[in-house]
Amino acid sequence: MTNPLVQALRHSVDQTTADYIDAVQKDACAYQAAGDVLRMAMVDQLASTINDQVLRIDALERALTAATRDDRYALTKAKLVRLMTDLGYLED
Repeated sequence: MTNPLVQALRHSVDQTTADYIDAVQKDACAYQAAGDVLRMAMVDQLASTINDQVLRIDALERALTAATRDDRYALTKAKLVRLMTDLGYLED
């Protein structure tokens, strides 16, 4: 992968300088490729962590929905009046 600007100016430098530029460019590409691999590994790890958290949130939401679905123990106004009457706090 050669930069077009480098190719255009190659005739104005000697061969040693041109070889040095090619080597630096090759090293820069290799360094960038290695960085890309590391970044992709980090993205995969973060995606996995996000997926695990989404699954945990879904489980918590299902548990909360199941808990709120059971209305036998919900305290309504009628139940509260009956309880207070039974305990003697409220007279008929």
